[in-house]
Amino acid sequence: MTQKNFIGFDLGTSGARISIIAKNVDIDDASSVDNSGKSAYVELYSDSIRWSHYDDADAWINAITTLLENVKTTQPTLLQNVASLCASGTSASCLLIDSNNAGKVSRTPRMYDFDVLSSSNGANSNVGDVSMDGIRAMEILERHAPPKHTARAKTGSLAKLLRWNAEKSLQSGEVLAHQADFVSMFLLNSEPKRQCGAGSQINRRSVTSDWHNCLKLGYDVRKLQWPNWMVDCLQDAGIDERVLPMKVVSPGERIGSISKHLANRFGIPESAVIVGGAYV
Repeated sequence: MTQKNFIGFDLGTSGARISIIAKNVDIDDASSVDNSGKSAYVELYSDSIRWSHYDDADAWINAITTLLENVKTTQPTLLQNVASLCASGTSASCLLIDSNNAGKVSRTPRMYDFDVLSSSNGANSNVGDVSMDGIRAMEILERHAPPKHTARAKTGSLAKLLRWNAEKSLQSGEVLAHQADFVSMFLLNSEPKRQCGAGSQINRRSVTSDWHNCLKLGYDVRKLQWPNWMVDCLQDAGIDERVLPMKVVSPGERIGSISKHLANRFGIPESAVIVGGAYV
C-alpha cells in the first residue's frame, strides 16, 4: 500500500511552519497515542520561515509557496504521496476580501492582538487612545452577544467586522476570511493570472471556515449554525449576513480539492484535498 502523507501549515506569531506526517506503520490503532506511548503518526519533514510582515496577506501566501518549494527542492517524493493539506492560523486574525474579484483583499488584515478600542489603522478619528469606531462597534456587539460569550472579546473576529463597517460601510461582495480561510482559499483556487474583470464568474470566490476560527465570530458549534443573536447583531449594524463564511466545517473535514495549478507546480497529486484546520 502506498504511504499517504499529510501536510499541515501553521501560521504563527513569528513565522510560518510546514509539517509533513504519515501514519506510523507500527501502530494499528488510529488514536493519536498507543498504550506504549508511541504516536499514531510520525513527522517526516518540518521547516519554518520567519515573517517579514506578519500582518500582510501576500506574506502569508509567499510563505506557503516558499515552504512547498523547499520541500520540492529537497525531498520531492514526499509531495508525490500527499493525501490532504490544511492550514491553521492565529485565532481571530482576519481580513475582508472581494468575493467578486478573485478574493482580492479589500481591507488589510487585523491580527489576533488587534483591539477594536485601542488599536489604530491610521485612518480613524480617535479620542485620546480610544477609537470612536471601536466604541460604536462594541456598543452593537454588547447589545446582542450573550454575557461571557467568546465573541464579546475586543480582539474577536466579530468585533473587528463591526469596526470595519463602522469605519466605512461594507461594500457588496465583501466577505470576512480568517487567516487560515484565506490560505485555504489560495490552495483551492490558485491559478495563473487571467485577464478577467471583477464580476466574471471565474473570479468568484467563496469562503469556507472551521469551527475553531468561527467561535470568536459567534458560530454555535453545538447547533452548527449562526445563532439568531448574531444575525440580529449584523442587521443592527446594517451588515448583510452574506459577509459571513459560506460554509463552516469541522477540523479535518474536506473543503475541496487542491488547485490543478498548485498540484502541477509542486508535484502534488490532483486528488489531494484541502481540509479544515485549527490553531493550537
